[in-house]
Amino acid sequence: MQDSGHRTQDYVLPFVWSYSRIVVQSYCRIIVNPYLRFMNFTTKTLLYVIGFIATCFLGFYVIGLVKPSVTYESTIVINRSAKQTWQVFSNKDLMSQWMPGFVKIETIKGEAMSKGSEFKLYVKENGQDFIMTEKVLEVIPEQYYEFELENGILINHIKIQFKENKPFTTEITQTSEVYAQNWFFRSLFVFFKSQFKEQDEKTMLALKKLVEMDVANY
Repeated sequence: MQDSGHRTQDYVLPFVWSYSRIVVQSYCRIIVNPYLRFMNFTTKTLLYVIGFIATCFLGFYVIGLVKPSVTYESTIVINRSAKQTWQVFSNKDLMSQWMPGFVKIETIKGEAMSKGSEFKLYVKENGQDFIMTEKVLEVIPEQYYEFELENGILINHIKIQFKENKPFTTEITQTSEVYAQNWFFRSLFVFFKSQFKEQDEKTMLALKKLVEMDVANY
């Protein structure tokens, strides 16, 4: 009887061991291996995503270092003399009729349209109020006006030339150089150059229409 028990045990144990190996191998093949492959794929994908985001961030930052300012130029021809054009341009009572969002202007120091003077310019855009400081750098009546606009986000250095190339025809050329106050906006402004230029061209077009309406007494 003992020999029979031993023979049964000798037969059953290898069978159980073989069956267990089959179960474990099947489990690994069906569940564990796919899970490990999935985790490996997920980890690689996550690393690629992190690397891509880091590269984009670094590239965005470098743009601000390479391009600390944005420069653009706009030109328009007004069918009036330089004198007529200048009188409308320099008249603060008419600013609301050609400057988008203009609310008011306050004197900080100096006289209007004089070198060294400073003003506070109040503007409303998209329902938001903005205050900018204007510093007049150079003035040549009917020929040239240079100034800086500054707020907490940017500094805009603007040069405006008035040229009467033929009688009663004035060409205005405005050159703007925009500096951001921090690295994020320096990078961002590079992508907004066309919008800046488009806004200036709309403003100049509004000035042209106003001047050609002969709104002032010359």
